[in-house]
Amino acid sequence: MTFYVMTEGRKKAIYACCDVKPFVHNELYYDADVLIIGLVSDDGILRDGSKLEDAPFKHDMFTLEEVEEIRCTYRIKRIVVTHIDEYWGKSYAYYRKLEKALDQIFFAYDGMEIMV
Repeated sequence: MTFYVMTEGRKKAIYACCDVKPFVHNELYYDADVLIIGLVSDDGILRDGSKLEDAPFKHDMFTLEEVEEIRCTYRIKRIVVTHIDEYWGKSYAYYRKLEKALDQIFFAYDGMEIMV
């Protein structure tokens, strides 16, 4: 598991770049302004139409519900999900629409700048 916690003044960002599951508790995660995390499944359907539950890497990925639970438990203000196209093969327009139904969970795009 590789997580980086960056702080400047009262601002805090967490970057969970790889091997993010299981999400191991750390006091440093509380009250972060943003968590940037990859390997999140929106609906469990992979690019080829198969289901995440049948994939050999199913235990390596979070569901949106699990990410929301992490956000609430650690009082993280917002989450940015990265690497959304690697497994899912869905358009960014799809993710923009999905964002509207989520609470402070956003999907990254190439060149995105995140202000903390």
